[in-house]
Amino acid sequence: MTRRCLVLQPIHGVGLELLRQRGIDAIAPAPGHGALLSLAASVDALITRNATIDRPMMEAGQRLAAIGCHGSGHNSIALAAASACGIPVVNTPGANAHSVAEHAIALMLAVARRIPQADAAGRARDLRFKFENDFMQLRGRTLGLAGWGHTARATAEIAAAGLGMRVLAWRRGHADAAPRSDVVFTEDLAVLLAEAHVLSLHLPLTPQTRHIIGRGALAAMKRGAILINTGRGGLIDEDALLAALQSKQLFGAGLDVLAHEEGGETHENLLASPQVVITPHVAGTTETALQATAIAICDQVADILEGRRPAHLVNPDVWSRRRLPVPVAPIA
Repeated sequence: MTRRCLVLQPIHGVGLELLRQRGIDAIAPAPGHGALLSLAASVDALITRNATIDRPMMEAGQRLAAIGCHGSGHNSIALAAASACGIPVVNTPGANAHSVAEHAIALMLAVARRIPQADAAGRARDLRFKFENDFMQLRGRTLGLAGWGHTARATAEIAAAGLGMRVLAWRRGHADAAPRSDVVFTEDLAVLLAEAHVLSLHLPLTPQTRHIIGRGALAAMKRGAILINTGRGGLIDEDALLAALQSKQLFGAGLDVLAHEEGGETHENLLASPQVVITPHVAGTTETALQATAIAICDQVADILEGRRPAHLVNPDVWSRRRLPVPVAPIA
């Protein structure tokens, strides 16, 4: 008998090959598969990108000994239920940081230079476009980073060294292990909001950070600032964002994540706004990042099933009381 891992959404083939080499069969359900509970009951591990893994799935999976989140965020996993069941949960912080950082910079440039509209105007041979719109140069402006994790650090490096931006980072009271001469730090969110010409969000979604960018925060930002979100859609109150765009409080916004991904609602007027550049959660979806993330998550899942403590436990308290993998019978 070999161990089995249910991979709920497609991951790079290098990860699947790693599982195979470690004696684990990867099971990939067809799109829209309606029997995930029955599949979960017969596997030793689950891997998800952002598909929900809830308490019923965990309770159905009596063999489940590991849950892997392909990425750093783990909001789709019922973490309290996993801990109650004794199931270790792992993620991959930093594996896609540089790709996400590049996308954050791309969104800044796309909004500041109105790239989508300029592309349409160029295709339409509209020579009036440059006279009828305003554009923003980023050099010399202040980039505010809400958060100081792997992705924020990579974004800071590109913005400072490549674009000549001043970088201000909000650390939420945590000491910085690697001070940098090209970054100024603040522990006061109000300072970040007041000084940033571009505000980029790099925070996990928690009860404390949900709608951290709401009406008050948007009103406290510089008039004509740009808002970028490659974190989680729930960080922004989208109704408040729409109002800030319509009142010209903000120059524009670049969003790779939206509230509707997490069960919320995204207003059609926000989707239609010419001030907003929207991408469908693709910031970390480069070939390089997908390979690195797949390897990182599959390696950790295999480690757990082989009895080794993984590198990135989301619920480390469960390790000493974890559900042990079902023993594999030796091949006769």
